[in-house]
Amino acid sequence: MGAFAAYVGAADGVVLAVMGDPIHYDPQVGAEKDIVGVFDSEFRRADSTQPGVAVVGPAVFVRLADLLPIDPARDDQLTAKGSTYRVREVQKGNQGGAVLHLQKVLEVLP
Repeated sequence: MGAFAAYVGAADGVVLAVMGDPIHYDPQVGAEKDIVGVFDSEFRRADSTQPGVAVVGPAVFVRLADLLPIDPARDDQLTAKGSTYRVREVQKGNQGGAVLHLQKVLEVLP
């Protein structure tokens, strides 16, 4: 691991310690796991197919090492801030983190 990666890892640790939320991760394959992530109910990202358009929706930043041996995947579920979400897209970074773009799972009433 290079110096830059070590600094990014240390910075991620500080951000998670200060701004992190408890996340209960429930993968399709493997055991459930409790981790800390930075949840944003209105995460904004540019839509690369339409200049000037932003997509807004829930997302969570996690350190991939915190999820090991789980490799986050589409349709995994997680609980954050009392609601359940399904992973719609995983965007892995080059320094050990990932942003999981989510879709809220609505409860069906009887």
